[in-house]
Amino acid sequence: MKLTEAERKMEQGEFGPAKQQCIRIQIELAEAYGVEEFVPITAAHIDCNSYGRVSGEAKLSFAKKMVEAGGQVSVPTTLNPGGRDIERWREFRLPAEFAERCAEMEEAYLELGAIPTWTCSPYNTGTIPVKGEHIAYAESNAIVFANSVLGARSPRYGDFFEVCSAITGRAPRFDLHLEENRLADLRINVGEIEPFSFSSDRFYALLGYEAGKISGGKVPVITGLPFSVSRDGLKNFGAAIASSGGVGLFHIVGVTPEAPSLEAVLPESKKVPSRKITGETLLEAEKELTFAERREIDLVLLGCPHFSLPEFERLADLLGAREVAEGVECWVQTNREVYSWIEEMGMLAELKEAGIRVSTDSCIFNWPLDNWDFSVAVTNSAKFGHYSPNDLGLTTSVTDLAGCVRAAVTGTFSGGRRK
Repeated sequence: MKLTEAERKMEQGEFGPAKQQCIRIQIELAEAYGVEEFVPITAAHIDCNSYGRVSGEAKLSFAKKMVEAGGQVSVPTTLNPGGRDIERWREFRLPAEFAERCAEMEEAYLELGAIPTWTCSPYNTGTIPVKGEHIAYAESNAIVFANSVLGARSPRYGDFFEVCSAITGRAPRFDLHLEENRLADLRINVGEIEPFSFSSDRFYALLGYEAGKISGGKVPVITGLPFSVSRDGLKNFGAAIASSGGVGLFHIVGVTPEAPSLEAVLPESKKVPSRKITGETLLEAEKELTFAERREIDLVLLGCPHFSLPEFERLADLLGAREVAEGVECWVQTNREVYSWIEEMGMLAELKEAGIRVSTDSCIFNWPLDNWDFSVAVTNSAKFGHYSPNDLGLTTSVTDLAGCVRAAVTGTFSGGRRK
């Protein structure tokens, strides 16, 4: 590789053993892909900072070794949800020993100099990259949002490698760091969407889920959507497309920053496959994510990715004076910043009074749920609906936020195809 003077000093250990170890790992990966040089990055987002149900000890061991080697992040570095709600882990019945290991992980990453955001949506808090910035992000929905909606540049980095980039301040110049790899290689046309509507949050969750299955690892450009797609609509679309497919970047013509026109991301000279998604297509996708028969439920899960303030405001409006049904848990996951806002606005107290539990710092996918007896869940997240059957053993149905509220207050859900 063509190393700069600073990079060569890192590799030779002049900046300490942590940077030396990290850049050597990066050099090995870069050479495996035939990459000749690094690109300086301006930010990182770490995903392997959770002491979760899977590989928790390996992640903790890696973090401690970086601390012992004197590691410090070189760029502003945000943290994904950890393994526990730091303030309320007892309320969510997490085992004390598990919480203690989570605390060790948290301490390690704070010693490395990371920012304690503890959120899967760092694009809503902390340091927010802008168009053209090279970054090193892990966490699929954070990556796809940063690339697509913000216009920053990051491949889909996996656990540990993003930590190396945060410490060295470098990333191999390949994949989505390169302009030519950010052009579309698939076109998805959105046609007649009845019985759905562009104002439905369920529409964007299902559209992302179906688009991910179509796209695989390609870069799709989507046409036919209105310019008024909300930020939360883009968030939920992105989380779904990155879950059902390996998508790290999508373009929506007239909406996302690199696609002011179709030609900007798909030159006329470039021939790519074209697919169409209609309302009928989405009804078929809905069947995969929705149990049709009427069933009693025991969990409603919201905030995957973490809930925003506008989503909380809509939840409060939909809930009104109603309360969560006996025997049902309704959980909302969010970050500390949004939590503090709804607390100061008085909204948090009202939600708690209605029987809703709000968590911060973490994610249900990281938690051992042995102390709960969940079996049937309802969510507005296609990402949660996609992963929870295998990861958590839950029978899960995906609907819109209004449907989630109805399920929470009645204790039942019957699927169906509502606008």
